[in-house]
Amino acid sequence: EEQAGKKSGADDLYYLFELGKPLTLQSPVTHVPHRPIRNSMKLTTLTRIENVKQFSEVEEVYEEAMV
Repeated sequence: EEQAGKKSGADDLYYLFELGKPLTLQSPVTHVPHRPIRNSMKLTTLTRIENVKQFSEVEEVYEEAMV
């Protein structure tokens, strides 16, 4: 509850991310799906996102974490 911000009775394991300061990419990434919110998230690296134009081009890392 202290880490997630709400109480839960579930025994499921979850990842808790601590986000750093935001950064601005040289070029925007377009065509990001917004619904459901899960479709707008991909775990990647800065190197892998620097040269993409569309969200579908973003190469994921740690895909097993998004199950």
